Amino acid sequence: MLTRDQLLRREPGLNPEGLTGGAIYSDAQVDYAERLSWEIAEAAIRAGAQVLTHCRVTRLGVENGTVTSVDFHDEIDGGDHTVPAAAVLNAAGPWIDEVWSNAAELKLPRMNGGTKGTHLVVDPFPGAPRDAFYYESEDARPMMVIPWMGRYLLGSTDIRFDDDLDMASATPDEYDYILHETNKVLPGANLTVDDVHYSYTGVRPLPYVDADDVADITRRHDIRQLPGSDGLYTLVGGKLTTFRQVGEDVGDLLMKRFGLKRTSVTHKLPLPGGGQPDATRIRAAIAGCGLPEVTVDRFVAQYGSAAPDVAAFVTASDERRELIDEAFGLTAGEVEWAITHEEAYRLADVLARRTMIGLENDLGQRVIEPVADVCARVLEWSDERRDAEIAAYRHYLTRFVPGKEQRNE
Repeated sequence: MLTRDQLLRREPGLNPEGLTGGAIYSDAQVDYAERLSWEIAEAAIRAGAQVLTHCRVTRLGVENGTVTSVDFHDEIDGGDHTVPAAAVLNAAGPWIDEVWSNAAELKLPRMNGGTKGTHLVVDPFPGAPRDAFYYESEDARPMMVIPWMGRYLLGSTDIRFDDDLDMASATPDEYDYILHETNKVLPGANLTVDDVHYSYTGVRPLPYVDADDVADITRRHDIRQLPGSDGLYTLVGGKLTTFRQVGEDVGDLLMKRFGLKRTSVTHKLPLPGGGQPDATRIRAAIAGCGLPEVTVDRFVAQYGSAAPDVAAFVTASDERRELIDEAFGLTAGEVEWAITHEEAYRLADVLARRTMIGLENDLGQRVIEPVADVCARVLEWSDERRDAEIAAYRHYLTRFVPGKEQRNE
């Protein structure tokens, strides 16, 4: 616990008016949730799972109340497929009701009551805290100012949301709200909408309840067996930060269903990039590889213990060594690695969910064309497919900037 004076000495940018004290606690931070999500999927693949991305469930086969199969449409090759199933878990987050809409005969009640949360991305500003900073807004919402990748995340909001989940985005009111609360607590910031590089918005997968205050909705997860069915389950709620616990709960449930006696060991297993957490040793392993220092630094931070494998792949030919973006240190080989080793099939996969240049201040727009060229070569895209991928990515980016664009219109 810190007294008022101790807190102000530690964070002199705080507004002293009404300040009575504070507290310090430790937490963990993941630079990119997208990279963590991929490594979870990669760990599952290594354990024997088959992971299919860009596939949409179109029908559930249910006979006499028992699930028998799943039909899905592959949005990459356009194929339709059926796979047998002894159990199905709908873990689609805020999309769970949309998935079950393909099984209208089940007549399921609404289960998702997600709320929208927005963060703004800004450069360091006067009075910015050196550590992540948590406080409550005027209307008692949790708010944070978080150092992130040389920038700061400001937010977030907590608003009921019933619109298009794929295009959830910030509104001008959310920009006003977050900037007002930040400037109130850190008055030297004087942040305006013009200081915001972009915003990003997610919808929390919360259970549907008829509550007046969204803060009253539980943030805990719940695995529900569908009424009148055998083998159909829905994961309601859950956070990325609790993915291991959720996974263990699901595993325990399925072990019981199939009469197996096993204990989860995932808490003892590092994710694929975490087998050698010593950054100094990882850096030494790729020293002298000939890649720019900015690339080496990012490989160590982004790929962890897999960095030597990525570096060896990238430096295997002059074509892969080609530098696409000097500031970020992105090479053609890293784009190819994302496709050949990390299940990337779309331009957005490569930019926004594997290489991570898509979360730079310009959202990767400066490299869309050259990255698309590498994708086209490796994935054998036609000119029409390349152009369609570029158009789809540019449309995807509109969800990150509408609040700012609407304000400037």
